[in-house]
Amino acid sequence: MSANLSEPLGSAVEENGGGYQEQDINQPRRIPPTSTNNSAPSASGTLGLRLLRVVIVAICYFIIELVAKIVTVAQFVWFAWRKQPHPGMQRLGAMLSEYMHAMWRYCTFASNDAPWPFEPWPRGKVDQQR
Repeated sequence: MSANLSEPLGSAVEENGGGYQEQDINQPRRIPPTSTNNSAPSASGTLGLRLLRVVIVAICYFIIELVAKIVTVAQFVWFAWRKQPHPGMQRLGAMLSEYMHAMWRYCTFASNDAPWPFEPWPRGKVDQQR
């Protein structure tokens, strides 16, 4: 077993799409943004529109929060009775949690992607049970 002395110090080999590419390990990795629309509002008109959308989203949040609490209690009762979660309530819970996450990201300027009713309703991916 011999060491590869041809590889320069401070580099590493990383798999990239089926091939390999050399990368300098002394340089920080560039992580791509999760959203492509993260620029801050530039004009006061855009900020005013965002304020209006934030107010609408905040009103929707209070309604969605109540629905999520009802789904949580109903799912708990269902699980206690049937010893397995209800698939429809699982999916609804996943959709509500994705929606509330998108709401908070928009309201805190972490994303410029406005949630429903300005964009389509989230699909809600349910984790597989083990």
